[in-house]
Amino acid sequence: QSQEGKRQLLASLQEGDALGEMALLTNEPRSATAIVAVDSVLYYIDRETFDRLVVEQPQISSYFIRLLSQRLVSTNGRLQASKESKEQWVLHEVEQLPESIRDFLFVCASVPCLSTDLLMHMCGMTLEETDQACAALERFVQKDLEWNRIQVRAEMARVLQDLVPERYGKAQQQLWVDEALAYYQDERDWAAMVEMYAARTEWEQALD
Repeated sequence: QSQEGKRQLLASLQEGDALGEMALLTNEPRSATAIVAVDSVLYYIDRETFDRLVVEQPQISSYFIRLLSQRLVSTNGRLQASKESKEQWVLHEVEQLPESIRDFLFVCASVPCLSTDLLMHMCGMTLEETDQACAALERFVQKDLEWNRIQVRAEMARVLQDLVPERYGKAQQQLWVDEALAYYQDERDWAAMVEMYAARTEWEQALD
């Protein structure tokens, strides 16, 4: 399943193909589900038999090494295609937004820890306008009512963060971050500052 909970096709296997070998090799639970599309006959190999065959038949080890390499290449290709498709979808959705709401969204993407007050300060919106913007962008952002903060949804964060430099430039992105840090410093909100530094992996500043 994808992060959004939707089923995602990873591979279509044919007669004679193997599946589940990664779980035997790594001793980890399977990360995907297999569904049979037509009547099939499956042969099951338990761990003890698999380990013995690998030791006794070196060609079996070579087969699985080649199989894993091929599947890694194939999976990487699909993931890249999926990423590009998602970026195109996000870009299309963003282009439909009014400019002020679009700026609001990219500020959210640039600053990982945004209080409602800070967002009003940076975007010049009233609390009501901020709430309306969040409602319009609910597929992209979520509001933490307990902490009164706004965050970009995890599954959207990386795509939006990558788009910010393309649309606004890295200098503007850094200005937003600096403005947020200065605001939290003036408000003496040290927890928010630490969270921002940690999100940017700037551990030295976070520890200061």
